[in-house]
Amino acid sequence: MEKILIVEDHTDLRKLLALALRKYNRSFFHTNNGQEALDIARRERPDVILLDAKLAGAMDGYETARRLRSQPETKNLPILFLSTGVLRSDRARAFAAGADTYIEKPFKLAFLKEQIEDLIQGQTSASEEQPSFRVAEDPPRE
Repeated sequence: MEKILIVEDHTDLRKLLALALRKYNRSFFHTNNGQEALDIARRERPDVILLDAKLAGAMDGYETARRLRSQPETKNLPILFLSTGVLRSDRARAFAAGADTYIEKPFKLAFLKEQIEDLIQGQTSASEEQPSFRVAEDPPRE
């Protein structure tokens, strides 16, 4: 059974994700902070990590991803960023931190499941052609 680590600081969304994805025969680990995510990832080696970009607290999702990528035991774990950010710079920042895939909130659960399956099977599918990626242009600088 594949393992999924959900790192999300909004309790209701974290519970909803686990509930919605549980029917796909997955086991879950939950946390609301980056440090605990690092500990769980090292201990459990999840098949995919769903990581909120803007975690509250000392370590946001970007820093969590950087630290996951810097450690030998977690550097190859697939990371799927979940973000409310719609600017290209948000997406670029996620990929620079180590994201394999980036999905903007809100999203359809069926699409999330597809992305998880792709990551578990070793495929990444983060392309601008994906219909659920709604990435706005950065505002012009003055």
